[in-house]
Amino acid sequence: MLFSEIMTKIPQSHRAGLWREYRILCNALVLRIREKKQGIAPSETDLLPLRTAARRANEILQEQGYDPFFDPDAPDFLPSLLAELDAIAAEKQTETD
Repeated sequence: MLFSEIMTKIPQSHRAGLWREYRILCNALVLRIREKKQGIAPSETDLLPLRTAARRANEILQEQGYDPFFDPDAPDFLPSLLAELDAIAAEKQTETD
């Protein structure tokens, strides 16, 4: 199940917080573009807000009875996050086609 699908199952009062963290997590896309265009790999300082947002998102999910979704301490955190964001974008594209 995609993160975006889980978000729709969260009560509205908590969904706003989850949405806020999701918007922060989307900054991973900017880091990927910067790396491709400028050759600047994301630093740990760049990843810190993403890791923090992932932890907060996991906390909200757990409060609502869902398993944590992201592993902000995993060595492949950024590639996993980007894969999830790409899957969400592909799903949204399929919905509009």
